[in-house]
Amino acid sequence: MQRLALCALLLVPACSSSTEPEPGLEPGDGPPLALEAGASPAPPAGSEAGPGLAPDGGATQPACGFSSAVASCQSCLQGSCGASCASCSGSAECVALFNCVKACPLTSTTCAAQCRSQHAGAQAAYDAFFGSAGCLKSKCQAACSSTTSADGGGATKPDAGAGSTLEQARQICVDTINKLRAQKGSSPLQRDKAKEACADAQAKADATHNQAHWAYFNGSPSCIVDNLIDRQNECPGWYGPPATGIVSCLQKQYAEAPSGQPLGNHHDVLTYAGYKSVACGFHVVSGNDVWMVQNYY
Repeated sequence: MQRLALCALLLVPACSSSTEPEPGLEPGDGPPLALEAGASPAPPAGSEAGPGLAPDGGATQPACGFSSAVASCQSCLQGSCGASCASCSGSAECVALFNCVKACPLTSTTCAAQCRSQHAGAQAAYDAFFGSAGCLKSKCQAACSSTTSADGGGATKPDAGAGSTLEQARQICVDTINKLRAQKGSSPLQRDKAKEACADAQAKADATHNQAHWAYFNGSPSCIVDNLIDRQNECPGWYGPPATGIVSCLQKQYAEAPSGQPLGNHHDVLTYAGYKSVACGFHVVSGNDVWMVQNYY
């Protein structure tokens, strides 16, 4: 599976086209972007063997020290993954590994492996909670990747089918891009619905060949219309579902420091004042393998 990375299509790809994962780290092994280390609230009433309660109701266990702003995720952390969560969050070295991996630039091919090497003593506890076979992924993946309601109350909304989910993700993509552009004083982009099907086909082709920008370089398919496509940003093999994954993808792009060169990186492309529209494309391979392209016109 493609490792998590960001790719910006410039005159040459801005990230390596290598598809080998980082040693000892598979996509999805890193902490969710929304999860924070720190004191967590009390477990919900009736939770099963939750943090602070032994399975038999006797001696207490250490509390889970990781928390999420998503209500469904927080409930699952407390009720289903209390022991493994507490084991990692109660270890200073495991928390250091969490913070190290979380801070890694997603364009890096070595950072996460270096974090694991630096905190080798915490790998077992870290993997038991965050790993590909860990509790967070096996028991709380759906709860921790669900979208929150627009009223800000933290209630989750179920998906209404793949078409509805992707439609939601496309609008969130454009809205998030425009919010980030506004911070740089760039005008909002129009959503280019007519070109979204082509962007989807490009994302699918890239996933099939396990290579970012494969479709663009090979023209299969080509989404150039009247020579208007100028740049493409891409998040290959990203955490899903699309409606939440696209937000973290775009935030990572914006978080890059301006390159100082014309359209030199993701941040520059995302905020470039000369663009008028954007088409967001998606292809879902699995829950933790979503390919997302943004074609700027």
